[in-house]
Amino acid sequence: MFITSGSNKNTKQTKIQKYKSHKKKIIAIKRTIPETGNQKQLIFIKRRFELSITFSIKILETWISQKQQETIKESKE
Repeated sequence: MFITSGSNKNTKQTKIQKYKSHKKKIIAIKRTIPETGNQKQLIFIKRRFELSITFSIKILETWISQKQQETIKESKE
């Protein structure tokens, strides 16, 4: 039996969470391959997967444009 400190417990939890999120991605990719007859479900999972990607890209784009505007303001001053 191990006596784990708080930091060890946290690292174990993050590893499990990373593994779970990784598993979810794989499941999403697996389900996009039309093996089952349920195509509505496949399309929904595909779209949700694509939406999450486009959403994160949009956040990046807005952040970059904000940073560019800030640098333009600083250079004018």
